[in-house]
Amino acid sequence: MFLVRLLLFKLRIWGPLGGFLILFSSLLSCANADEKEKNIHETQNICKWPALERSQELIRTILDDLAMTYHDVGGGGTSRVMEAATGVFVVSISQEERIDQITYTFEVGGNCEVRILTREESAISPWEKTQ
Repeated sequence: MFLVRLLLFKLRIWGPLGGFLILFSSLLSCANADEKEKNIHETQNICKWPALERSQELIRTILDDLAMTYHDVGGGGTSRVMEAATGVFVVSISQEERIDQITYTFEVGGNCEVRILTREESAISPWEKTQ
């Protein structure tokens, strides 16, 4: 309502041509704002992997990392890969007297690039009850 009153006031002062210019510049300003909003969303690449594909990519990253960094071979191999929370995986590797657990925290970027944020190693006894 305020904008209508302002437009009518300016129409009386500047005449019909001034009112048309004000109205045209307002419409042009709104169109530019919509275009800027559209450009912002287009430049923000958002990874649109379905949940299963996302998990597969993160597990592949885990397996590649383990191949390069895990040298304590022996025992029974990988016994469990579990997504504990979004982007957090716990890998269990059976050994003769313990279970090695490696917890990974991931970040998936806008272009679907995967980055390991944290990697924490721990061990538990196979005779301990886990939840």
